[in-house]
Amino acid sequence: MLEPFAGRFGGLVRTTKGSSQVNRIMIRGSSLAVRAFAVAVLVIGVGAAYYATSNKDTRTIAVEQRTPVYDDRVDQPNTLADAKRAGSTAQIGAQQQKAAAAAKAAADRAAAAARAARSQSRDDGTSGAGLDVPTTPIDCMQYSGNRRIGCSFLPKFGFSTAQMACLEPLWTKESGWSTHASNDAGTAWGIPQALPGSKMKSAGPNWRDDAATQITWGLRDYIKPRYGSPCKAWAHFQANNWY
Repeated sequence: MLEPFAGRFGGLVRTTKGSSQVNRIMIRGSSLAVRAFAVAVLVIGVGAAYYATSNKDTRTIAVEQRTPVYDDRVDQPNTLADAKRAGSTAQIGAQQQKAAAAAKAAADRAAAAARAARSQSRDDGTSGAGLDVPTTPIDCMQYSGNRRIGCSFLPKFGFSTAQMACLEPLWTKESGWSTHASNDAGTAWGIPQALPGSKMKSAGPNWRDDAATQITWGLRDYIKPRYGSPCKAWAHFQANNWY
């Protein structure tokens, strides 16, 4: 009784031992499967992370590529053109200034030449009129009236009586030696035709009627400072029909 039971028990025991081995094999297989699954999950996770990182870098690069980048080479042609235009403008300005300076210098030279010509004409007493300056003194007694007064006043103001050869025709043209002579406008007055006549106040209060006052002003205050001598004033009159 015991032996069969024992045999059966023993078989049971053996069966139990076989089941344990199977269980252990299954457990080991399950562990391997779990481990493989974990490794797969880990690999998938690493791959996903790498992909996410790579995708992020790609997006960053794409964004950076879309971001405009300033390149001064793009503006270089415009910059060069602006520089050329600025240079041209500066050159034009410099040329204009140079031309203006040259024109001013030419005008100054012309004015200086004109002044020199006027000075020379006054010095030679002709002013281009071809007048021979008289040198022989004149006897004033050959004149009468206001002309005699005019001739006698010449030495008083530093002129030779020879200048009467010029003064006589000059004031004959201007006024006929009349103390009340006036121009058409009524502004010039007297023997020397002072314009206006009131200028002759510097020679005396009776400038309207007195020949001596008018002749004094004409020789001392007008002809001498303006022309230098009656003959130079007469030469100017012959060239311009006024003095």
